Amino acid sequence: MGSMLLDGLGRSWHYDGSDFVATLMVQQADEGGDFDFAPFIRTRCGGGGGDAENFARVRELFDGAYAGRRTTRAEAGTVQLFNGCRSLHRVRTAFGPTARITAVLSYDSNPPCAQQLPSLEANVRNYGERVRDSAVWLRAQEERRRLCAGVESPPPFETEG
Repeated sequence: MGSMLLDGLGRSWHYDGSDFVATLMVQQADEGGDFDFAPFIRTRCGGGGGDAENFARVRELFDGAYAGRRTTRAEAGTVQLFNGCRSLHRVRTAFGPTARITAVLSYDSNPPCAQQLPSLEANVRNYGERVRDSAVWLRAQEERRRLCAGVESPPPFETEG
């Protein structure tokens, strides 16, 4: 997957649905576009509520008081590896005429038919209305149905974002 943030755009705090992610910075924005993350603020992937979510620490993070927050400003060619399903993260607003472009490679230890994927509505919230009628999205969903026919797959999950 790729991510392109134009002037004035960023990504809000979120968890990923996969075990870990590698990002490759292709092009950094002129200003902003820093990556903030709270490593392992969640005790297990998939949430599960209760203590696993560490709501008190998340509140500290949102209030600016969490000592475990890390911020990086990657330059072109930088590769970052992190556990996105346990590490709350965001990309700060990018500024300037140069877009912030990253390649995002995700790994999930579950076999494809056992992976819980975001719902269409969650993807629309994250990537915009263009996803709703995307031929690529529709083909991917049809291919998953074909490959996983007869295999019970988990229901789509909702994400904040």
